[in-house]
Amino acid sequence: MINSIKNYIKILEILNSLEMDHPINKSGKKPKISDLEVVSLSFTSEYMSIDSENSLFRQINRVDLPYSIERSQYNKR
Repeated sequence: MINSIKNYIKILEILNSLEMDHPINKSGKKPKISDLEVVSLSFTSEYMSIDSENSLFRQINRVDLPYSIERSQYNKR
């Protein structure tokens, strides 16, 4: 579980360092986590060969990432 968090943080740092233009969502509610964080979760699961989203969300629980979203919201985004 610790490795998955470390991998997630490292992937997020790399994505942030790419200096991409991020669209600003001015309407509606502010999302709990950014698009880059959702992409980082996806990359982390692929990197660690986690095939199931259930497995991913079991490994990365709310204690480790307090701002994480639910699995259904992850799928929508």
